[in-house]
Amino acid sequence: MALSLPSLRDFNSKFLRTAKEHRAPVAATATILLALPTFRFVYLDYHNWLALGPSGAGSSFLGWVQQTIMRMVLPRDTKSTACYNKATGLDGQSFLEDSTTFPQRFGSRPQIARYVIPHRQLNMKGAEELKEKLNAKQASLVSGNESLLERKPSVLEGPQAMAVFSRESTALNHKTPWLSPHEICHVHDSEGSMHAILSWSDAKTVVTNGWGERHRLSGAGFPLGYTMLYAPRNEEEVETLGKIVKAAIRYGVEGRDIK
Repeated sequence: MALSLPSLRDFNSKFLRTAKEHRAPVAATATILLALPTFRFVYLDYHNWLALGPSGAGSSFLGWVQQTIMRMVLPRDTKSTACYNKATGLDGQSFLEDSTTFPQRFGSRPQIARYVIPHRQLNMKGAEELKEKLNAKQASLVSGNESLLERKPSVLEGPQAMAVFSRESTALNHKTPWLSPHEICHVHDSEGSMHAILSWSDAKTVVTNGWGERHRLSGAGFPLGYTMLYAPRNEEEVETLGKIVKAAIRYGVEGRDIK
């Protein structure tokens, strides 16, 4: 049986009177109900972020908050290469040994986590033996050029990632991140991808040919040539990545010969 108009008015009057009498509990309940989706997002996103493993951002909730803010304000396009078109000086030079015939990476690009830091790929991860070979190539380049280079734990990624640094006496005006002067490249032990600082010319080649992508901090606190290199899927790709690492090192020591 439908309520009559007077009955509806009476009901509304009683409801409003009750709500006013219990204003604080009603407001608290409404706030909790509205906040529940936010709490759920924060909880899940924070734990998904932690699951990517150690990084230079640490594992604190504050670190998650900082990178979440960066995620909202930094550019999302990491594949565009138009930003490299005005390169001059060292940035306009290629340090790849075969830049004009540099190979195209076959297949699709890996899926990249939505976080700014850590910057990680979620699939197509490198096998353990390939990661070892990639680290060995990095170590070999350093051992053959110890007057110019040193290898030690990354400042940007933390002690779990080994990095190549140019020695201070040879880094005349190279644009390395202010957080870690002279750091050239490092390997992410969790999945075999890398970060390397390339000349703008080489960064354009690497991104265009599918071997990597720009970091979202590239040109926004980090050098524009700060580039993610995707993890190797086979030994041939280890060789190609080794050439890119060598190019990054040559750029990092301002064109000096590297053995």
